[in-house]
This record gives sequence, structure tokens and C-alpha cells, in this order.
Amino acid sequence: MKDENIKQLVEQTLEKHSKIDILVNNAAMDMATISCSFMDAGFLNKYDNALRLELDVPIKICRLTMPYLIESKGSIINVSSVAAKRPVNEGMLHSVCKAAIEAMTKCLALEFGPKGVRVNTVNPGFVRTPQTEPYLEDPHSLKQAKSYSVFHQVGEAEEIAFAVAFLASNASNFVTGTNLLVDGGFLLK
Repeated sequence: MKDENIKQLVEQTLEKHSKIDILVNNAAMDMATISCSFMDAGFLNKYDNALRLELDVPIKICRLTMPYLIESKGSIINVSSVAAKRPVNEGMLHSVCKAAIEAMTKCLALEFGPKGVRVNTVNPGFVRTPQTEPYLEDPHSLKQAKSYSVFHQVGEAEEIAFAVAFLASNASNFVTGTNLLVDGGFLLK
């Protein structure tokens, strides 16, 4: 996403709603697109692409919307990943970007909490999405994905949406700078 597109997105939101009180950053690349070994020939190109989408865009959107979030005493929810907490083989780029998102979340919570802005992170585990659906069509891959959860099931996008909705709501008025794990117990294993 280009800088002018980010600015346009914020402007269109303000035109339509006249305020911004909730920001959800849910930028991520398809793992198949950015998975690679550190020494792969295409690593640096994938690195640039991953940083641009998974880190630069959320930082820039936060910066552009922060004055409005201060005004509304709003909430930012950054979607991270369990990969920020437990890296996976050939998943360095995703892990690094999502760990940086978590650090950004904590920094913004410290800086803007006194101004009434809450900033939190949701860390999904393996979730069924249009991006993961082709992977889950293979019975072996589905079995492996289910093994990541103590419930032996794949997470559903709605489960992540419920966590985001909680953090966006007044029910979480005393929650900031935290990482809400929605991983089916993946990090327990």
C-alpha cells in the first residue's frame, strides 16, 4: 500500500464517519509468499515486501489516525501472530514483523495512554481464512494444523473477530499494552 493510499483511506473514513474511534491494523502477507530461508536468493526482496506491508503500513496508519484517536479517546487493535512469540522454520520475516508490531503496541500504549488511547494486540494461532484454505484442503496439512491447538481444531476467523471486538469495546476500558492470545493453546505446547 502506497503512502497516498494510506492517507486517502484515512480521509475517506473521516468523510464517511466524521471521526475515528477504533483502528484495527490487520496487515499480513500470505505465509507462502514470505516464507524462506535466511540465505535464499530472494530473501532481501521478500524482506522489503514484508516490512512494507506488515510493519510500515500499520505504523503509518497509526500516525495518521492518532490525532483523531486522541480526540475520541479511542482504541487501536494491532493483529499480530503467535509467530511473534514462537518463530517457525523459514518464517523469520513474519515473526520479526509481528514482534515489531507488539513492541510498537507497547510503545504507543505508554505514550498515548495518558491521552486516553488504548493500544492492544491480538495474537491469533492457526486460523481458517481464504489464505489458509488451500493448505487445509490437504488432509495431512489439516491434521498438522489441528495439532497446533490443544483442542485439536483449527481456529475460525470469527474467534479472532470476537477478541478484536472486545478490545475495541468499553468492556476493555482498563486494558492497554497487552497481547491477547487467541491461539487454541498453541503456546502451551
